[in-house]
Parts: sequence; structure tokens; C-alpha cells
Amino acid sequence: MDEPAQLLDRGWKAVATGDGAAARTHAREVLRQFPQDPEALTLLGAALRLEGDLAEALAVFESAHAKDGTYPEPALSAAELHLDLTGDFEAALRLGLKVLSMEEAGEEDRGAAHLLRAEAWLGLGAAESGLEELDGIPPAARRSVDALYVRGRALYELERDEEAFDTLGQVVELKEDHADAHYALALIHQGRGEYEEMVWEFQRVREIETGYPPAPHALSRDAFAALAETALAELPEEIRERLGEVAVLIEDRPSTDLVEEGIDPRLLGIFDGLPYPDKTSGVPRGPDQIVLYQANLEAFCRSAEEIVEEIVKTVRHESGHYFGLDEEDLFQRDLD
Repeated sequence: MDEPAQLLDRGWKAVATGDGAAARTHAREVLRQFPQDPEALTLLGAALRLEGDLAEALAVFESAHAKDGTYPEPALSAAELHLDLTGDFEAALRLGLKVLSMEEAGEEDRGAAHLLRAEAWLGLGAAESGLEELDGIPPAARRSVDALYVRGRALYELERDEEAFDTLGQVVELKEDHADAHYALALIHQGRGEYEEMVWEFQRVREIETGYPPAPHALSRDAFAALAETALAELPEEIRERLGEVAVLIEDRPSTDLVEEGIDPRLLGIFDGLPYPDKTSGVPRGPDQIVLYQANLEAFCRSAEEIVEEIVKTVRHESGHYFGLDEEDLFQRDLD
């Protein structure tokens, strides 16, 4: 039988190559011998994360952290998943602080903890605190892509657009296919009234994200369509009757032609047609339709349950546009 240290080493090498199944096998072999081993639990969590079982991965990371509060890796991994999966920014802050208090935490661990805490502050709408947190990152690591991007986001949220633009520009110089940085740059161009530059950045976002794999909680097209039908059925009867023959179509994301017209490539849905108040008999027009963008909705949501909720919101929102409501009207009617 292989020694636990050898199995763990093989498991971490499997994680490095993206082989979640092999990593899980090696982790479970160690756990059969040592069920409480925190490193084996952490390896199992990393394997589950690679395989897309994020909720179970979070539970395993938290179990490993509970068994050894001096080991930074499971706390950092749990904090990451709280940011990406649960949206529990307070939990991410707490876990990051625990890592900073660990004697065994090295400089790299501390830098990761400060970065995670900075992201959590941004999630809580506290951009100034996020910037202050970034100052705790070791100087050599402040030039990393992740640190620069979070700094750029914080500066943008603080409306320090010139600094944000320069910082985000450094991000795409280091990693040209950083979709989030391109998206933020597009928003800055939009605020400046620089239409062509905005569209270029939006098109780059679309190009990059078209190559992404589906989200772990992605649905089949048929399952997604069934949810869309359910969302329509949940609309008030009066709205359903007035919608009449409006079709609900499903696409992954807005087309390049729409993005060229200035449409946000991350849009969740759009109404295409003649608003109800403008309809006049005998006027030629194409069919009215609401388009839901499945890949965008799945990327925006953290779980299948959230997808259901967001489909309902999006259908209600775009139905409001069909009835001629603008964004302010939608906000006042709680349809935004």
C-alpha cells in the first residue's frame, strides 16, 4: 500500500493537471486510513471543486478547517467559495482574518487572505475598505493580475475612473483574455461617451466568454425552456393575456450584431418587437419576442435555484418593456 504522503503528492499533482477524479481517488485512499486528516480533506475538497460539486467542496473545506485551525489552505479555499458560490461576504472576511492570525501562514497565504478580504469588501459595497485591504498584500504580489483587477474594480466603484482605467489596462496587458477587465473598461468608455471603444471592449468580452465551458449548474436547453414556460405561467393573468402571442426564445448570449449596436454582451434578456402601446392595426411588423440569454443567466447565477428566480425576474422585466415601460417605470413597479 502506498504511503499517505505519496498519495497526497499524487493527488495534488492531479489537481494541478485538472484531473479531479484522480485527485478524489487519492484523497479517499488517505481518508480510509486517516478519516480526520485535514490535508486529505482539503485535497478532496479541491477535487470536488474541479468536478463542479461546489456545495460539497465547501462543506469539506469547512470540515478540514474545523479539524485544523492552523492550516491556511482549507480556510482560503472555503473563503473563495463563499465569494463565488454562497455570496456570504461576511464569512469570507472572517475566514481571511483567521488566516492572517495563523502562525503557519506564509507570505503567499497572507497575500491571498488580503486579496480575498478585498473582494469580500467589494461585495459588501465597501470599496474603500477593499483598497485598504489590498495594501496588506506583499509588494511583489500587488502586480499580479488578480490584485490589479480587484484594485481596478475598487477604483471604478469609487468613481476614480482615470486610475481605474490605467489599472485595468495593466490587467489586459498581463492577461489579454481577462473578460472582466475588458467589461469594466467598456463601462468606463461608456461613461466617457466613447461609443466605438465601448463596443470594441464589449465585442472582446463576448468573444472571450463564448469560449468558456458551461457553468457547473448549467441546464440543458429543454430544461431551461421548461423553466421559462413556468416563469410565464407565474405572471399575473392580466399580463399573460395581454402578452398574447409574444414568443419566448432562448439563445446563449446577444449576437455580435446586437453588441455592435451597443447592447451589453452580458445582458440577461431583451424584448424585441413593437411595444404594446404603439401597436396599430395594419402596420407591418415582425413577431414580438422576448429573448432569454441562457449562458449569461447561468454565469450570473450561483445555483440552479437562482437561475429559476432570475428567469422569472427577467421575463417580468422584459414583459414590462413590451408594455412600454422604461427603466424608471420598471423600478417603481418592482420589475427591475
